[in-house]
Amino acid sequence: MTIQSFRILQAGLKQLYQYNPVELIKIFCLMLLQKMLSGIGLLLLLPLLQLMGGGDVKGSDTVSRLMSSLSDSVGIETDFISIISIFLVLLLLATAIDYIVEVRGARLRHHYTHYLRTKIYRQVLYSQWRYLRQKRSTEINHTLAIQIRSISNATHLILASIASTISLGVLIFLSFSVSWSMTLITLFAGALFVLCLWPYFRISQENGNKELVNYREIFNSLSDQLRFLKMIKSHQHEESFLSDIEKSSEKLENQSVIAISIQSRTKWVYKMGAALFFVIILSLSHFWLQIPLEQLILLLIIFSRILPQVSALNNGVQRLFRLVPVYDDIHRLQLECDHVQEKPDRGEEIKFNETITFNDISFRYPNSKINVLTGLSFKLKKGQLCLVTGDSGMGKSTLVDILAGLLVPSDGEFSVDSTLITPENMLSWRRNICYVSQETYLLNDTLYRNLNPDNEPIEDDAIWNALRLAAADGFVNALPEKLQTLLGENGVSLSGGERQRIALARAIIRQVPLIILDEATSALDAQTEQKIHDSLLQLRGKATFVIISHRPGDKMLADIKLELQ
Repeated sequence: MTIQSFRILQAGLKQLYQYNPVELIKIFCLMLLQKMLSGIGLLLLLPLLQLMGGGDVKGSDTVSRLMSSLSDSVGIETDFISIISIFLVLLLLATAIDYIVEVRGARLRHHYTHYLRTKIYRQVLYSQWRYLRQKRSTEINHTLAIQIRSISNATHLILASIASTISLGVLIFLSFSVSWSMTLITLFAGALFVLCLWPYFRISQENGNKELVNYREIFNSLSDQLRFLKMIKSHQHEESFLSDIEKSSEKLENQSVIAISIQSRTKWVYKMGAALFFVIILSLSHFWLQIPLEQLILLLIIFSRILPQVSALNNGVQRLFRLVPVYDDIHRLQLECDHVQEKPDRGEEIKFNETITFNDISFRYPNSKINVLTGLSFKLKKGQLCLVTGDSGMGKSTLVDILAGLLVPSDGEFSVDSTLITPENMLSWRRNICYVSQETYLLNDTLYRNLNPDNEPIEDDAIWNALRLAAADGFVNALPEKLQTLLGENGVSLSGGERQRIALARAIIRQVPLIILDEATSALDAQTEQKIHDSLLQLRGKATFVIISHRPGDKMLADIKLELQ
């Protein structure tokens, strides 16, 4: 356990506080009030024990003096019925406040989890494309789906640890009011007890690091394999890939067993220490301190309340240190995304009325000394169709990413009409573009939602016209629920060609001035491809197209041909 670990937990607590400081302070105050009421109720046991023993509450101890003073000032009789009635009222109030704290704490925890997940996903969505293309999507998915849930558990542990700390403070104060000498001995013994448990915090954090690595490994492996189930089955790789998962799963479960053994060992040390503690307390009170019986009983009751709080606090802190790697990983993702955030949209409207110009454009990726594109220049007029060809690795996708406002050129200028496209206005420029890739993405939703992912108000006639231009109206009409047909995960119920036609129809529906097709017709047969060509001819002049393709038929449509070498 290092200072860095404390700083990570402190940063997590600070972020929780900044989310809703007012609610957190309210919960803290309610916790304090609940513990104080419970503590006062405990103190009332002393006069009750004195009365039950046949004595009175006029003793020389601090609690008896306070009771006598309160009785004289308020005018309440210090008889058994009065004291036990106050005792009952205090306990009922403490129970009611405890219920309120539980409910408000759970609401705060879940709202904070929702806020944190949404905040991080927003940071990811608005990060620069050059960063996202290098980041594994499964790692981001693991963070948003699994690790954020762990933060919810950590928030619960933080609130529980705060409650245990408040309770300990109140109980120690009560113990001092009964017997300061015995309390000092108890605190000394407790400090030795914490020192004995100190190494387990470091072990818990190391175990948390290994668990995080193992969880991410199995999550990434499963995500990758499930994407390629068809390939696995067709090549009979089931046993080989199953073996990989078994190894990852075994490592993960072994790490979980180690975590449980650490917790069990800590509990064993705690129980042994508690037994020795009670023996020492009883021996000291009998042979040395000579504490009156009723005070000794109250002290034992207080100490019996302190020990579970110490155990709960130790368990909570140990589990928190086990989650330090999760906090650190999430914080690192947030910092990475903060450093690569895109410039906010300034609301500037960029219109494409005349010409797109690439002037001496060069591009190289970070940490690379070789240019992907070098000195590329061309002009594309509105309504034209530009065909981009070239061998693999020649920069076709990079060219398209620059054109789509996803990448910033290393050198040169990219302008639309008289407007220079820069990081400050890239988001505005993207409103003019629709990008259709070879790998079509479809939502696990209805066909209508896939054609209109933003749920914009669109007439059915416009949708069917787009489907017709994409040569998709025929098979859509044959679907059981037409536009309301559920497509399944990534359109599993459709063929590759049908998925591409849906993506093309989606682009046409948006009615943007620039449509980019990146091998978007690669899965089409010759007859369907001809229908798409006929549609492109109909759209000629209404939209500008940039097509990456090696198909001979596309060359016949092109106004401009760019061959990257």
